[in-house]
This record gives sequence, C-alpha cells and structure tokens, in this order.
Amino acid sequence: MHAASIHRVADAGPGVVCLHANPGTGAQWQTLSDRLLPDWRVVIPAAYGPTRVPFASTAQAPTLAQEIEALAPVFDAAGERFHLVGHSWGGALALRAALAYPDRVESVAVYEPALFGLAREADPDSPDLEALADLVHGGAQAVARGDHEGAARSFIDFWTNPGAFDAMPPPRRAQILGTIECIGSWWRVLSEDPTPLSAFAGLSVPVLVMTGRDTRAAARCVAEALVSAVPGAQVVRFDGLGHMGPLTHPERVLAVIEGFLSTRRSTGQVPKSTRRAAGQAERSELSDPGELSLVARWALDAASADDGRLLRPGVRGAGGGVRAPALLRPSSDPEAREGQVFDWPPV
Repeated sequence: MHAASIHRVADAGPGVVCLHANPGTGAQWQTLSDRLLPDWRVVIPAAYGPTRVPFASTAQAPTLAQEIEALAPVFDAAGERFHLVGHSWGGALALRAALAYPDRVESVAVYEPALFGLAREADPDSPDLEALADLVHGGAQAVARGDHEGAARSFIDFWTNPGAFDAMPPPRRAQILGTIECIGSWWRVLSEDPTPLSAFAGLSVPVLVMTGRDTRAAARCVAEALVSAVPGAQVVRFDGLGHMGPLTHPERVLAVIEGFLSTRRSTGQVPKSTRRAAGQAERSELSDPGELSLVARWALDAASADDGRLLRPGVRGAGGGVRAPALLRPSSDPEAREGQVFDWPPV
C-alpha cells in the first residue's frame, strides 16, 4: 500500500478509516466522507487486495493479516486514535484491524463483514456456505477458461439480483473484470482466516453490526455470530436491504453510521454532521423501527439536553426527554433494484 493511494478527506477532527467492499474502490465511501466533513478526518484507501502489488501480477489475494500490515500508512494518516467503518471485505478488515490495534481503535461500524470462517465455525455443514463456495469455485473455473465476464456476472448477480452486472455502467464493469481473476483467492482468504469468533469477544470498543434482512444466509450468519459474541455490540437489521445495502440504499445506511459515529466523539460539541443526520431523520422514513430509534437516539445523545437545534418544536416526551420525530419518506428509493446503483465515480 503506497502512501499515494491514500485519499485523505480532511486534516482536522477525529480520524475515521473507511474500508470498501471487494471488488471495489474507496469511491464507495465518498458520500459518507462528504457528510462527515468538516467535523471528521476521513481517510480512505483507494484500493487494496488484488489491485495491490505484488498480488496483482499473481492473481493471489493477500491474507487479512497481510492487508492489515499493508494498511499501516492509512491508519497512521488517521491519527493516533481512529474509528473504523467497513463493508463486506472492508468489514472483515475493520474487525481484524480492531484486534491488531486495540490501543488505537475507538469504535467499529461494519455492514455484513465477510468473515465467512466465522459462519463455518458456527455451522460447518451449512448448505448456504456450500452454495457460496460453489459459486466461487465456478467463478474461478470460468476465469481459468478466460471467461472473466461470466465469472463477474455470476458473482455480482449472486450478491444483488439477476441482471445487476449487465446494468452497471461500462467503467464499473471494467473495474470488476480487472480484479475478478482473484475470485478463488478471495474465498480462501475469507473462509480460511484463522481468527476464531472468541477473539472478537475480546473487543472492548463500541461495535455496530449492520445487516440486511434480505441478504444471503451466509452473510447473515456472520453478522449474527458477531452480535452474539461481541460484548455490548449494537445491531441494525435493515428491512428490504441485501448485502449491497450501502450501495443500493446509501442514505439509510450512511445515516445510521453517521449517528453511531456522532456519539463516539470525545468533544462535547455537537458536530454539524450530527445535526444533518437529525435533520434527515425528520425528513426520512426508515422502514425498520430499530433503525429509526437508533438514529434518533444517537443524534440526541450527541447533543446537550437544551440544544433545540436538533429538534422540532414540541417533540418532547415524558420527563423532559425527547421522543423520535415523526418521519416522512426517504431520499433513497426503497424500491430501487440493487443493480441500478452501481455507478460509483472513479477514484
């Protein structure tokens, strides 16, 4: 990981390292970084995994331990202490980084971390894991035949819906085709990572685990195992979302991440990004009651009791407490097909 591949969004505020899904780039988190500015120092590695030398020339993805070592400049750019956000492969890296840097990590927020070894530990004979393994092995065989497009199509459509790959803009398809040769290595890295579930039970920082109720069973199994193992872990289960929830319905997922981070700040000031999250909560309808209550509670917990800027007039409960505001419709289309949102800008 060369320093030139680090995208630092701001030089002020608490550090947040955002780790993207694979295949993908750091552009996945651009919207989140825009929302957190100027209160946070957001650090985003542009790419990792098979796109990184020397692995790019060998079609061999690095292990998670190798990735954590290579990401050291990214963590240093975030400051002495920092928060971690990750999705899928990036979620797996975030959790492993929290174990590797116990004295520096402040909190972890992950959406369906792809630590499939934990699912195997929980249910070694899971048919859902076997289905995922078959998909990956079939993709590796397609790559060996020179059919990179077939491998990419089966992989993306599996995690989204039929036709998702073909619906992507050409630059995004080209990006995936450039890394899909490592599909077999991805599976080995994620399913054979030696870190047991009990290791994550030792995490002493706040952990948020997010998952979609319409996701694949193997991904759900990992999320639920982590929730049960990590002391005090918070969970948000999104109605209508799948594994690609941060990409298909970013406003919903990012609002929850932003709310979670807002309560992790050491300063007593209410960051502007938190006020924006509360304002969005007033304008949005989050379909999961748990999702709504967490966003509202985090936004309010981050404010002083008399900070009326976070509230609409008269929205107060018994004993002076503040109840969640009435909400309207989300800015993201809840009916959007997952294949319609793979339009990430280039890094």
